[in-house]
Amino acid sequence: MEADPRVSLVAVMSTKTRELVILVGMPGSGKTYYCGHCLSGYTRLSQDEGPRSYGGIVRKLHEMLVEGIPGIVIDRTNPRREQRKTFAEMARAAGYYLRIVYFDSQGGVID
Repeated sequence: MEADPRVSLVAVMSTKTRELVILVGMPGSGKTYYCGHCLSGYTRLSQDEGPRSYGGIVRKLHEMLVEGIPGIVIDRTNPRREQRKTFAEMARAAGYYLRIVYFDSQGGVID
């Protein structure tokens, strides 16, 4: 039995429509502004607004991924590589496309 090529295409397309964006940058570098202007259709997960801890963010992200929310952005400084790696692994395991956007200290985007 041959594989139906449309099934593979649908799987790829649905993965591309589900994306996690991780923002990385110092406070005041423009991450939240970027969310509002470039990712306005995404569900924003912000440590400033709660949950207030890394563990809380991980739990909330897990809930959002299980729910299948199509666009999620983590708006926090995310300075630690290990923490970004945890977010990335969670997203990939749930079939999400991953994008990381870095902001320099003067507010510019280094995408």
